[in-house]
Amino acid sequence: MDQLHHSRIDQGQARELTTKPLDELTPLNPKPVASRSEIVSKAIQEHAEGKSLREIAQHLDVSYEGLRIWMLSEQPEEYRKAQELGLISRIVYADRDMDRATNPLDIARARENGKYARWDAERRLPHLFGQKQEPTNTLSPILNITINTGTSGVTITHDQIDSKP
Repeated sequence: MDQLHHSRIDQGQARELTTKPLDELTPLNPKPVASRSEIVSKAIQEHAEGKSLREIAQHLDVSYEGLRIWMLSEQPEEYRKAQELGLISRIVYADRDMDRATNPLDIARARENGKYARWDAERRLPHLFGQKQEPTNTLSPILNITINTGTSGVTITHDQIDSKP
């Protein structure tokens, strides 16, 4: 029974691995170090303008994974700044597309792009786009002291009451 449990009735489609080891994630066209730094600089500039890394990699004729690794290894701070600017640019472009939409399909597309751009920015840049929650203290402690002169001595009770401004 165990042998038949995980067997297929057909061979299925032959597929290549979708992930590669890190040392194999190099650009499709190996280039000298000088041109690699130029590629990274161009990619960071284009990413700050709001283009996706996949579009940039295709335009520069390198692999997406290799470009990302180069950007993170050679200029990590500039890459992070470009990511922030790119996320903000995507929101601006989505708002522009919403203003320019003329039919229901364009309006729906722009609305969904804007929702995704804002959601992505909220997750990746919480210091800029995250929900701001200020702590409010609604509890005010009240101390009630009851002195009983009977045989039990002194009784002290402490109560907290919610106060609403």
